[in-house]
Amino acid sequence: QRSAKHKGSLKPDRETRLVSSGLKWSVLSTNAWPDMLEELRIYVRDKTKDGQIWDGNVPTNYRIKSNSGGAEGDEDKNLGRWINRQRSLYQAGKLKKNRQLELEKIGLKWSVLSTVSWDDMYESLRAYATAKRTADPQGRWDGNVPANHKTSDDPPRSLGRWVNRQRCSYAKKKLKPDLVAKLEALGLKWCVHEKKSAERGSSASAGGGKKSAAPDAKSN
Repeated sequence: QRSAKHKGSLKPDRETRLVSSGLKWSVLSTNAWPDMLEELRIYVRDKTKDGQIWDGNVPTNYRIKSNSGGAEGDEDKNLGRWINRQRSLYQAGKLKKNRQLELEKIGLKWSVLSTVSWDDMYESLRAYATAKRTADPQGRWDGNVPANHKTSDDPPRSLGRWVNRQRCSYAKKKLKPDLVAKLEALGLKWCVHEKKSAERGSSASAGGGKKSAAPDAKSN
């Protein structure tokens, strides 16, 4: 019924009967877990109605708004924050098993990182590299991303951790050749040692690579 109400397809007489029975269109007052789960289902149905694939995530600031009038019309619920709470409980091992299964059945991803495609993360890395080159007087990027670096997206993307994962996959020879080529073309260094070697090479080039001549030996 809430789904029909949200879509505006609920018949007026049925809506009147439901309201008179005490049904709340917004879950703000009860905050019941089953109600929030249903709101998530509604959100997923809306995201997949045109044959699209849901990425398993809900933006942190996403709020469900009631279509009813009056004071209740101002009620809303932050579904994004509710999802974040479920993830926190799951990570802490405190989420009930049946609730975990319900959320996984819908398609929720427990890690925000896993909800973002490889191409999306690559674009974030490309933007990072471009920004670094733009800010550098010589237009260089050292080919690295700090492990704790996160993007300014909402929610933020853990770009540093993603880069480390690509490096681990590369070291184990599990990264596809086409992905390796894309990252290398961008300028990513596969290890910190490689990055430092490149920096030393640049410094040597800047200095002309010349060594000072040894002083003449004094004659006895």
